[in-house]
Amino acid sequence: MTKRVRWTLLGFLLFLIGAVTLSINLVGLKFSFMAWIDTFGQLPGFIFKVALIVVGIVIAIVANSNEDAYDEYFDGDKYKVG
Repeated sequence: MTKRVRWTLLGFLLFLIGAVTLSINLVGLKFSFMAWIDTFGQLPGFIFKVALIVVGIVIAIVANSNEDAYDEYFDGDKYKVG
């Protein structure tokens, strides 16, 4: 398993856990192993769950980005003037 796959898997798991926890919480139930988040209050718990979703998406996007495409844009001869 490569580093890219591991980071993508981590991002997907964070997104999935955050989304499932948030959706279960919307119907009034609690996800048992994430119940400790709600001890801080409703608003901090909600913000933490949304942050899990956002961080998961960001990790998955960054893990799957192609760095060589951006290097050609900044360092390549294609965009030189003169």
